[in-house]
Amino acid sequence: MLQRNVITRSPTGAVGRPLATAAAAALLAVSLAAFAALCVLQRAPMADALVYRAEGAAVAHGTDLYGFTVTEWRLPATYPPFAALLFVPAAWLAPPALKVAFVLGNAVLLAVLVRLSCRLAGLAARLPAVCAATALTLWLEPVFQSVLFGQINLALVCLVLWDLSRPPGAPGKGVAVGIAAGVKLTPVAFIAYLLFTGRRREAGTAAGTFAGTVLLGAFVLPAASVDFWTRRLYETGRIGKPWIVDNQSLQGLIARALGEPSPGPAWALPAAVVGCAGLWLSCTRTAAVPTAAAAKSPPAGKIPYAARARHPDEAPYPEEALHPEKAPHVSEASHASMTTPVPRATHAPGTTYAPEVAYAPEVTCASRTTYASKTTYAPDRALAYAGRAVPHAGRSAPAAGPHPDRWGVLGTAFTALLVSPISWSHHWVWCVPLIVVLYAGHGPRPAAAVAAVFTARTLWLIPHQGDLDLRLPWWQQPLASPYPLLGLLVLAQLSVSSSSASRIR
Repeated sequence: MLQRNVITRSPTGAVGRPLATAAAAALLAVSLAAFAALCVLQRAPMADALVYRAEGAAVAHGTDLYGFTVTEWRLPATYPPFAALLFVPAAWLAPPALKVAFVLGNAVLLAVLVRLSCRLAGLAARLPAVCAATALTLWLEPVFQSVLFGQINLALVCLVLWDLSRPPGAPGKGVAVGIAAGVKLTPVAFIAYLLFTGRRREAGTAAGTFAGTVLLGAFVLPAASVDFWTRRLYETGRIGKPWIVDNQSLQGLIARALGEPSPGPAWALPAAVVGCAGLWLSCTRTAAVPTAAAAKSPPAGKIPYAARARHPDEAPYPEEALHPEKAPHVSEASHASMTTPVPRATHAPGTTYAPEVAYAPEVTCASRTTYASKTTYAPDRALAYAGRAVPHAGRSAPAAGPHPDRWGVLGTAFTALLVSPISWSHHWVWCVPLIVVLYAGHGPRPAAAVAAVFTARTLWLIPHQGDLDLRLPWWQQPLASPYPLLGLLVLAQLSVSSSSASRIR
């Protein structure tokens, strides 16, 4: 019988947490105040928010949804009719109030995105860390531009990331992805990702929800729906010039490199190759994710986590600690028979079992609450609760390890951004989860390097007035297209990782 290690936690940690939270909150307040002051000094027009307001007004007043232009840049409506239905409340606000609402709303969404990114990366989303990360990521160029223009990119990324990071078989999983695709067509790539990774139920839910948004738009706005799906969708020139530095898609990179305003086949063929290869790599880099049925019924011969017998000296599992009445208990003799190593030859092909169980010493805090300081489970269950503590009320639960979908989701996102005809720089807010996942899995140096790329703003430092974007020297080309080059680098790294994993297997 193993002896329990009892450690009493010093009250110093309890004092340090409020101080850390206060410091992080102060940093966030200073960051938001500096951003607001910059908006006031520059008289930021928040042009995209005004376009959304005009779309909502067109729906409310029954005018032509795709026949107007607003702001000094004469911007038209470019989203599907379903999105215009969601923008109706924006028409109820005066422009100054609308701008304030967009800034505050995007600040909240950025904090949500940081928290979701932590869940994707397997990091504990503590309040001080979330506040500090929100304060810093606000100044990443895609995030900064998205808030400055009054964009909805953060909302769409949060919808997709929240949906895809939910457990298998979660009720309505796929609905949020379908809604995001109905607002802006780029997230359709995630429906294909779900389908090709074998999650047909979630893919069907997402596709059905997307179809529902199309039908709802057609029911409420029939003329606008016919106009959009038969004509406006294919007029990419309405969105903007594809060759300007604002466009950080593969088409923008090739157009500037060739000096051609419309690269045509020179872009279409590479885009098709990158699209197929990127989606394939994203699907192969996704770890085995159980389906809803598999999550409910574990394979024969494997002990379900919640039903696994526990040694009397073993620290409680997190679920048991929260619900003691659910904790199974058997005799030591029965437990010994369950934990006896089984010869590898008797295992099913391709299945690996843990040869032993490591019992965890316990940590007793000043509040006399018992925590498991370390518990080792079978590696094929992909569960590691090292240093885990049962959360108190009001405290977020630590993450249960990196999500198996993390690189698949990021690879799909960057593939969609690369092959889209237009991917403005503020569309690349997927840089936030990328940085967090890199930090969790590879340390601060790669994360800092990627953060530097998205903070440097090199695309705005080179000459880009008029048509100078098409006459850049070779050494300025990487500065004009940092995001697509980094996206291609991510896909290349996925390819190398997939090849290494195949050789190991």
